[in-house]
Amino acid sequence: MTPLARLLALIALALLVVSGTAFAQTTVDYDMDNDGYIDITNLDQLNALRWDLNADGAPDSRITSADSTAYNAAFPNRIATATSSVGRMGCPTSGCVGYELMNDLDFDSDGDGDVDANDHGGKYYTWNNGRGWKPIGYADQYANLHDYAARFRGNGHTINNLYMFYPGANRYSRNLGLFQGLNNDARVESLGITNANITGLSNIGILAGYIGTNGAEIVACYTHGTITAAEYRETYRRLGGLVGRSYGAGTISTSYSIVSVIGRNYYRIGGLIGSTEHTYRTSGVNISNSYSLGYVTGGGSLGGLVGHAQGWRGSSYLGTTTDSYWDIQTSGQDTSALGTGKTTHELQSVTDYTGIYQNWNTDINDQTGNDDPWYFGTSSQYPVLKYAGMDTTSQLNLQPARVTLTLTPSTINESGANNQTTVTATLTKPHGTAVTITVSATAVSPAVAGDFTLSTAKTLTIAANATTS
Repeated sequence: MTPLARLLALIALALLVVSGTAFAQTTVDYDMDNDGYIDITNLDQLNALRWDLNADGAPDSRITSADSTAYNAAFPNRIATATSSVGRMGCPTSGCVGYELMNDLDFDSDGDGDVDANDHGGKYYTWNNGRGWKPIGYADQYANLHDYAARFRGNGHTINNLYMFYPGANRYSRNLGLFQGLNNDARVESLGITNANITGLSNIGILAGYIGTNGAEIVACYTHGTITAAEYRETYRRLGGLVGRSYGAGTISTSYSIVSVIGRNYYRIGGLIGSTEHTYRTSGVNISNSYSLGYVTGGGSLGGLVGHAQGWRGSSYLGTTTDSYWDIQTSGQDTSALGTGKTTHELQSVTDYTGIYQNWNTDINDQTGNDDPWYFGTSSQYPVLKYAGMDTTSQLNLQPARVTLTLTPSTINESGANNQTTVTATLTKPHGTAVTITVSATAVSPAVAGDFTLSTAKTLTIAANATTS
């Protein structure tokens, strides 16, 4: 071989090596930290969970070829086949166990407060003909429900502006939330869902429509937004700020909800969970170290924390609550099927792990020692989560504004025909918070309507010889 031929051969060999190296690099590792959790960085990948409900890194066998193609498009150049040195998606050889968020996600890309055709080029708004997100999970041709049955870790991140609008009376308007349902020991942890807006018929929760009969675990999660019942009459519809319904055993711990739940007649409505119900000899949901602030309204079984609890043969297997509360003032509810009602002051005045929160410092990650998951703020704030680096400031901004109305003087005791006192009302509220005040007056003694007048200047005038405080 001539020197020139030998040189050309070496160049060709080098090109083959480079080409082979380039080919090997086309595969992408979607588990960069090798913890068995597949990384999610965008909404397409979040959407792809519906085609891999057991989180093994491959499309489920029951889905269509088009769905399988969509899964592959969400994770391009994924490692599809495990080898002796690496598992699917780059997971350990022992396999993938779940999915995890690597950053915050937002359906409202232009920040105008509406999820519409202007967001993400209209890509996500056009899902389901403009009805927004379709919950993770699906019903097969025989109407059997297939739920998420693996782990999901939020890593302290949020999903913002989740939007779902299913006002019709059909199967699509049921089992709504980020997840259709959680089952078979699924676990969701360290996730926040904010500014959610869901309209539907039944089994609706911001995080999940329901917890299935084989149970699931929700740990260190919070939800914020509005759930509105569709205008259709159906008996025993379930709505809850976090989860709509539990069919049996499940666990909700170290979590909270700030969701306005607006129902209608024949509903089971709760600030945290709408209804917890047994299946044969299985207990209802167990709630610990959690709370709810949201306004709850409608007709039927209403509860500040839990709307309805049904055990097996009465109180057996009813479900339990431990150190879990609802705000009786912000919720508008004095009762709940489970939990303990507290005033706003009672929930805000404790600023550490004492009093009603003395048992709230718990182990979240199943490792040695408690994880100090809560941030208590000041005596005018509710506790928020700080576990897994959760942003406490943004959570505090979600809390209901605290408004104080001070009357000066606070107590009036008039005597004499010519005495008259004007009471000045001073309103204290956070900057930027809109508040509408309706002022009325009621006579205490003597009960004569003319004793109280409201001037055009909106000052309360108390007539002579009237007493009030």
